[in-house]
Amino acid sequence: MLEFRIGSNVVNFSNMEFVKERLENVRRHVQGHLEDAEMRRELCRAQIMDSQMEYGEILFAHMHEYSELCDQISGYKTELATFECHFANIAKLELTSKRIQRDLGAVERDLAKMLDSVNFPED
Repeated sequence: MLEFRIGSNVVNFSNMEFVKERLENVRRHVQGHLEDAEMRRELCRAQIMDSQMEYGEILFAHMHEYSELCDQISGYKTELATFECHFANIAKLELTSKRIQRDLGAVERDLAKMLDSVNFPED
């Protein structure tokens, strides 16, 4: 795995750290929205369950808001799951990069040993 796409953007060895940092920032932002929506949903649920609440426009407004908040929460959770897939791909890319660096180091050492063992004729 040498690269992958996030939308129209290509993530590869040269930009994986930048992309990872940006994704972490966006993930924190989405996580904050999720926590806020969950708190508002619980408040809305409490208002709906209030035994003093009479049936009418206010109750229906709370029920509508509750439904919208559930949709938002579902969307945020889906977005966070997508981020986790991107982070998994970046982790694979990081491992591949480390393996390539390790293998290149081994090749360089082997080449240096070969060159040291070869006797070049002197002019």
